[in-house]
Amino acid sequence: PTGTFVSTVWDCSLPVAWGALSWSEKVPRGAAAEFSTRSGNTGEPDDTWEDWAGELRRSAGSGIVSSGARFVQYRVKLTAPRGGQGPEVRDVRLSYLPANLAPAVSSLTVVPPGGGTMMPGGGKPAQGGAASSGGGNACGRSYRVGWQAGDPNGDALSYGLFFRGVDEENWKTLEEDLEKTSYCLDGESLADGYYHFRVVASDSPANPAEDAKRDEWTSEPVLVDTTAPRVEQLRGVVNAGGELVVTGRVVDDADRVAGILLSVDAGDWELVFPVDRIFDSSSEEFRFTARGPKGERVLEKGEHVVSVKVTDRSGNTGAAKEVVRVE
Repeated sequence: PTGTFVSTVWDCSLPVAWGALSWSEKVPRGAAAEFSTRSGNTGEPDDTWEDWAGELRRSAGSGIVSSGARFVQYRVKLTAPRGGQGPEVRDVRLSYLPANLAPAVSSLTVVPPGGGTMMPGGGKPAQGGAASSGGGNACGRSYRVGWQAGDPNGDALSYGLFFRGVDEENWKTLEEDLEKTSYCLDGESLADGYYHFRVVASDSPANPAEDAKRDEWTSEPVLVDTTAPRVEQLRGVVNAGGELVVTGRVVDDADRVAGILLSVDAGDWELVFPVDRIFDSSSEEFRFTARGPKGERVLEKGEHVVSVKVTDRSGNTGAAKEVVRVE
C-alpha cells in the first residue's frame, strides 16, 4: 500500500536557487519514502508552476531538480510492504541560495558647514526612506555629503563617492570602500562653484566579485561656496536728531546673502534687513538706525565703533567695522 503527503507552500521571500532536500526517516525492510518537488513564483500553485519532478530517496541530501523560484512544495510518497510496517519521515529540510539582488540608493544630500538648509541631491524617487531635512552638521566647518541605501538581501554594503564640476566630463574620486553613509568634505579643497556628486553602493563585501551588484545616485548641481561675503561702502552718519544711521552693501561672489547683524560698541547684535526687506540676492543694500550698547537711540558724544557681521546661505561669515565720532 502507498500514501502521499503534500506539504504547504514554502515562501523563500525572494527568488532562490535550490540546493538539497534532506530528512530524517525510519524505513523498515520492504518500505520506501520517495520525495519530489515543484516550484513557482505565485503564492498558490497554478498553471505557471512546474510539474512535480525528482525521485529523491537519499535522506542525507538529494539534489532538488526543480527550477529556481520563490515558492516551493515537496511531496512524499510512502510505501509499506504488504502486511508490514510503513516508513516514518520527519524533520524535512530544504536548502537554498537566495538570488543576489542589487542594492538601492534612495537619497543623497549635501549639508553646508554649520548646518542650515539641506540641499537636495535629486534624481529619482526615494526607495525605502528619505533623508531628513534641515538640522545640524556633524562635520563642523566641512560639507557633509550623506546618503541612504539598502540591500534587499540584507548584505553589507560599501560605497564610493565621486564629484565633478557642472562643466566637467570626468568623475573624480573623493573616497572608495567607505562603510559609513556620510563623508566630510573640506569645501576649501574645491573652488567655489556648482558640482555634481555621485555615490555608488556595492554589495561586494558579502558576495564574490563576479556576483556583486551595485546601484548609484547622481545629485543635481550643488553649490560649494567657502568664500565669505564682504561689506562694502560701510558708513555711519549722525542725523539732525542725533541718531546714528548706518548704510552699506553686502556682496557675495557665489551665493545669496542670508543675514546682516549690527552692533555698536560691542553691544548686542541687532538684526538688519535689506532695503527691499528680502534676502534674495548676492548683493544687498542696507540702511539702519543703530542703537547704543544700552539701547539708546541718541549716542553719547565721542568715538563709537560700528561692527557689521554678514553671512551667506552656505554659512560663510564676513565682518567689517566703521569708527564714527559723535560731536
